[in-house]
Amino acid sequence: RYSADNSLCAMSENGASQRRPQSSRKGRLLCVFISLAFIAIQLVLNHVVSKESDQHLDKDLGPPEIKASYLTSTIDELLQHSEASSASLRTIINSLKTHKPPGLHGEEITDIEGETKRCESYGFKYAGRRTRRRVFYGSNIADDSWHTIAAHAMESFGLYHTVALVESNVTHMRTPRNLRFKADSLNVRAMQSGIFGPTTDVFVDQYIDTGKPINATGDSYGLINEDLQRELVLERWIKQGMTT
Repeated sequence: RYSADNSLCAMSENGASQRRPQSSRKGRLLCVFISLAFIAIQLVLNHVVSKESDQHLDKDLGPPEIKASYLTSTIDELLQHSEASSASLRTIINSLKTHKPPGLHGEEITDIEGETKRCESYGFKYAGRRTRRRVFYGSNIADDSWHTIAAHAMESFGLYHTVALVESNVTHMRTPRNLRFKADSLNVRAMQSGIFGPTTDVFVDQYIDTGKPINATGDSYGLINEDLQRELVLERWIKQGMTT
């Protein structure tokens, strides 16, 4: 945004409107360009991104009973971990082992009559599409409680084609924090055990920031860290086949 001082016209001392000299406008544009270039250089120097790009469990574990067994054993392991530190947490995490919502839909549309009625209930006409549109979910993740993670997984079971999560080693103020979702950690294995559905790919990428912590006066970056993390979500979606 430009301030009022950057308007094309300015008032002269006697109140008359006069055009700014062309050289003055060029000088201001040059200053803006230099400022933006400086910020970009600082971002490159202060931020290093490390992506665990292939950190996900192959969804083809074999027959359904093998997948169910892996999910159950992983959740049982999580129940013994400090992450499940309260009775309410253990209750909702334990529910992940058997939760199967009614009306679970696959990508192939087989019930034409049912789809026709469903579309009509929303005021639309079913156009004959035989495959469902893929839904991609993405978010930053940090110290989120398993209350939230488990509830979301159960509510969206079988809905998403891809779940793309990004964790950073720093807070928004760039103070260091320990990663909870390291490669092959129990948290990641639980995420990828099938709690979001048997055909949903779940990824947890990492954004590693090497910049210095922001001091008490702050700096000019604002929430740039969060924006950079979300760019990794977009990259993951594209790798998973999202198109315009």
